[in-house]
Amino acid sequence: MVSRSLGKLTGAYIGGSLTKLEPKIKNNLGLGLLPQAGVAIGLASLASTTFPEMGPRILNLIMASVFVYELVGPVISKRMLIRVGEAQEN
Repeated sequence: MVSRSLGKLTGAYIGGSLTKLEPKIKNNLGLGLLPQAGVAIGLASLASTTFPEMGPRILNLIMASVFVYELVGPVISKRMLIRVGEAQEN
Protein backbone atom coordinates (compact mmCIF):
# COMPACT_ATOMS: atom_id res chain seq x y z
CA MET A 1 0.00 0.00 0.00
CA VAL A 2 2.80 2.40 0.89
CA SER A 3 4.82 1.45 -2.19
CA ARG A 4 1.81 1.96 -4.44
CA SER A 5 1.14 5.38 -2.95
CA LEU A 6 4.75 6.48 -3.18
CA GLY A 7 4.94 5.26 -6.77
CA LYS A 8 1.87 7.23 -7.80
CA LEU A 9 2.94 10.38 -5.95
CA THR A 10 6.50 10.24 -7.26
CA GLY A 11 5.50 9.31 -10.80
CA ALA A 12 2.96 12.12 -11.02
CA TYR A 13 5.48 14.61 -9.66
CA ILE A 14 8.21 13.54 -12.09
CA GLY A 15 5.76 13.50 -14.99
CA GLY A 16 4.51 16.94 -14.00
CA SER A 17 8.07 18.22 -13.84
CA LEU A 18 8.96 16.82 -17.25
CA THR A 19 5.86 18.36 -18.83
CA LYS A 20 6.36 21.66 -16.99
CA LEU A 21 2.99 21.69 -15.23
CA GLU A 22 2.17 24.53 -12.88
CA PRO A 23 3.66 23.81 -9.44
CA LYS A 24 0.26 23.69 -7.72
CA ILE A 25 -0.91 20.99 -10.14
CA LYS A 26 2.39 19.10 -10.23
CA ASN A 27 2.53 18.95 -6.43
CA ASN A 28 -1.01 17.61 -6.07
CA LEU A 29 -1.59 15.45 -9.13
CA GLY A 30 -0.51 12.24 -7.41
CA LEU A 31 -3.19 12.66 -4.75
CA GLY A 32 -5.86 12.42 -7.44
CA LEU A 33 -4.48 9.07 -8.57
CA LEU A 34 -4.75 7.29 -5.22
CA PRO A 35 -8.43 6.22 -5.15
CA GLN A 36 -8.44 3.93 -8.21
CA ALA A 37 -10.15 0.83 -6.81
CA GLY A 38 -11.45 -0.80 -9.98
CA VAL A 39 -8.02 -1.48 -11.42
CA ALA A 40 -6.71 -2.81 -8.11
CA ILE A 41 -9.65 -5.19 -7.71
CA GLY A 42 -9.26 -6.46 -11.27
CA LEU A 43 -5.55 -7.09 -10.80
CA ALA A 44 -6.18 -8.80 -7.45
CA SER A 45 -8.67 -11.12 -9.10
CA LEU A 46 -6.23 -11.93 -11.89
CA ALA A 47 -3.38 -12.53 -9.44
CA SER A 48 -5.50 -14.78 -7.24
CA THR A 49 -6.37 -17.03 -10.19
CA THR A 50 -2.85 -16.95 -11.62
CA PHE A 51 -1.30 -17.93 -8.28
CA PRO A 52 -3.94 -20.15 -6.64
CA GLU A 53 -1.72 -21.17 -3.72
CA MET A 54 -1.39 -17.51 -2.68
CA GLY A 55 -4.71 -16.32 -4.09
CA PRO A 56 -6.60 -15.77 -0.83
CA ARG A 57 -3.69 -13.83 0.70
CA ILE A 58 -3.28 -11.65 -2.37
CA LEU A 59 -7.00 -10.97 -2.57
CA ASN A 60 -7.29 -10.13 1.14
CA LEU A 61 -4.30 -7.79 1.05
CA ILE A 62 -5.50 -5.92 -2.02
CA MET A 63 -9.09 -5.69 -0.79
CA ALA A 64 -7.91 -4.30 2.56
CA SER A 65 -5.85 -1.68 0.72
CA VAL A 66 -8.81 -0.79 -1.49
CA PHE A 67 -10.98 -0.43 1.61
CA VAL A 68 -8.53 2.03 3.16
CA TYR A 69 -8.14 4.02 -0.06
CA GLU A 70 -11.88 4.20 -0.60
CA LEU A 71 -12.32 5.60 2.90
CA VAL A 72 -9.67 8.31 2.59
CA GLY A 73 -9.81 8.78 -1.19
CA PRO A 74 -12.70 11.25 -1.36
CA VAL A 75 -11.16 13.43 1.35
CA ILE A 76 -7.77 13.40 -0.36
CA SER A 77 -9.32 14.14 -3.76
CA LYS A 78 -11.31 17.06 -2.38
CA ARG A 79 -8.22 18.55 -0.74
CA MET A 80 -6.25 18.16 -3.96
CA LEU A 81 -8.97 19.90 -5.99
CA ILE A 82 -9.13 22.76 -3.48
CA ARG A 83 -5.34 23.16 -3.53
CA VAL A 84 -5.19 23.47 -7.31
CA GLY A 85 -8.14 25.86 -7.41
CA GLU A 86 -10.66 23.57 -9.09
CA ALA A 87 -13.04 23.42 -6.11
CA GLN A 88 -14.00 25.55 -3.14
CA GLU A 89 -14.29 24.67 0.50
CA ASN A 90 -17.81 24.71 1.86
